[in-house]
Amino acid sequence: MSHDDHPYTGRLGPPDPPGWAESARLAKVLPVVLAGTCVLLILADLLYHKHGHYDFEEWLGFHGFYGFFSFVFLVLVATQMRKLVMRGPHYYDDSASDDSASDPGGH
Repeated sequence: MSHDDHPYTGRLGPPDPPGWAESARLAKVLPVVLAGTCVLLILADLLYHKHGHYDFEEWLGFHGFYGFFSFVFLVLVATQMRKLVMRGPHYYDDSASDDSASDPGGH
């Protein structure tokens, strides 16, 4: 069976029209809405008195920045960990099934 004959890779009709998540308008509006929300949340941080355990917890926007940089750190660590745990490119090839055929226990 060739790659083109595979039932999940061949197109069976005309391409689907772009959905709402692929619209150009959303690509322009969504970053503005997200940035505006972030600014409003940082400004809302001025409206109440914080009771942090440490002084730096009372800084303006500390928890938002801490969360953002923690997320970035985790993504960078995960990309490096991927190099340690990733299987080789031919790990699931058919040649592995040939080796299992010679195993009498089928393991």
